[in-house]
Amino acid sequence: MSLKDYIVSYIPGLWEDTKLSPEWLDWYNSLHYISNIVTCTDYQNFIHTYSKYLPYLSVKQLQEICCESLDNNLFCGVEFAAPPLLVNHSCHILSMDIRALKRNGKQLYTVSLSCSMTTRRYPKSYTDDQLHGESSIIFKPLFYDTALQYARKHWNHILTIQPHMQKKTYKFADPLNMTRHFPTNTNILFNLFVQYDKDYNDIVDDHSAKQYEVHNNHMQIITHSRLIFRELSSGVYTDTICCHHEKICCHHGILFTTESCAMCNGSNNQEKLQPICDKLYDYIKDHETSIRIHSKIGIGQQIIADSNLLQKTKNNSY
Repeated sequence: MSLKDYIVSYIPGLWEDTKLSPEWLDWYNSLHYISNIVTCTDYQNFIHTYSKYLPYLSVKQLQEICCESLDNNLFCGVEFAAPPLLVNHSCHILSMDIRALKRNGKQLYTVSLSCSMTTRRYPKSYTDDQLHGESSIIFKPLFYDTALQYARKHWNHILTIQPHMQKKTYKFADPLNMTRHFPTNTNILFNLFVQYDKDYNDIVDDHSAKQYEVHNNHMQIITHSRLIFRELSSGVYTDTICCHHEKICCHHGILFTTESCAMCNGSNNQEKLQPICDKLYDYIKDHETSIRIHSKIGIGQQIIADSNLLQKTKNNSY
């Protein structure tokens, strides 16, 4: 699987007949790498080290960030903007933190670069031109215009504005592989991030069809990339802020009852079991290889639910 095919598979259909520029691919890789925190202990060469990860900033701008961190002696680092991948009038938030330390009697500095768990979206990034979410604020971070201009220069053809949508995380777990000391902490294999075109509470209250069918009708975007979903999410996305979560059994494709899978536990009461919808099942089936690579899942671990068991649950679901 090529890098382009791997990335394009994150959101099916979003990049159909669209050519991703080399700059976009390089920036995606850099942003993914920065998300894991990059630390440079050689203060003298930090500009050279970081310039390859931050191609949209000049040497002078990097020095400005460095000086501000040193002058303010901030423990949380200096926050500044990074180019968006998909959504116009938005940005990722990076942080540079410089710390002083002594080694062999010499004063040394470490420079840490990290990607915040938030993105910033502004009114013009939404189709209704309104503020949404906790991070949708008027204040714009350092070098916001520079970051946005870089994105528009190199991949303006894929930048879009997105409507405000309800978001939800589906955590696919293996109930048969629980940690020894924390039996309720099941092995989360991977996440699927979903955006709906309707308020989630309204979906739950919709009894015009079975619940999995109602969910299926209102799912607009599905991806297994936290980085991309964080940007597409209205306002801000983090695991703690997103209040709608569901744990799903990777063997049977049903939602957990309490902290486990009823069918894995051998329960005979299957009247209230909730199966995943067709769009989620098809997404996993179509993107199995990409999901395994992204989440580092071995080939011996099942991640696609048994279709016969899933259909049986659908027949008995509400």
